[in-house]
Amino acid sequence: MPWGRGPRYRVERALDGISWAAARLGLLRLTPWLARPLFVAEDVRPQPFIVVLCGGCRFNGRLSESTCARVEHGVRLFEQGLAPRLILSGGRWAPHRPACAPRMQALALALGVPPEAMIVENRSASTAENAREVARLLRAEAAPSILLVTGPLHMRRAKLCFEKLGVHVACAPTPGTGHRSSLLVKEVLHEYLGLAYYRAHRWI
Repeated sequence: MPWGRGPRYRVERALDGISWAAARLGLLRLTPWLARPLFVAEDVRPQPFIVVLCGGCRFNGRLSESTCARVEHGVRLFEQGLAPRLILSGGRWAPHRPACAPRMQALALALGVPPEAMIVENRSASTAENAREVARLLRAEAAPSILLVTGPLHMRRAKLCFEKLGVHVACAPTPGTGHRSSLLVKEVLHEYLGLAYYRAHRWI
């Protein structure tokens, strides 16, 4: 079965339908209340590594707005001296899509980060794999510790994945969400489903 009609596609279509229905029923005002338990307090402290997680890459190879925002935030933290190394994590979400991390690296280079300060992890295709592959890179560290950069709604699930693998996480969520209300509903529902799925598989 082509990926485009697989389980992930069907889940995304279902979430689109629920988001549309919520908008029609005037339920979007409940979204901030639903989102509140997902947020993790910012904890920006110097660490050996800043880890930036991919938020998507389009079919044409362009990074999504979410990924660009994460890379830009990670670069700002790097420029503030909060870590000497930057790990950019994101592989192919599907066989016909390009890996995100090399494109994240190109953006970071354009923003002034020297190539020797970056590590590219381009094997992961999910949050659980982001954590696993980055933890593998950090295996030589006696006490692996990172400053994690991802979207504010995604941070809780990502943090739990890394902590499950013994990595200490300080959180630096990207500022704000920048999404219209209907899309925010979809992201909130996606994260609740993700947390349930990851707990069932003992990834968190």
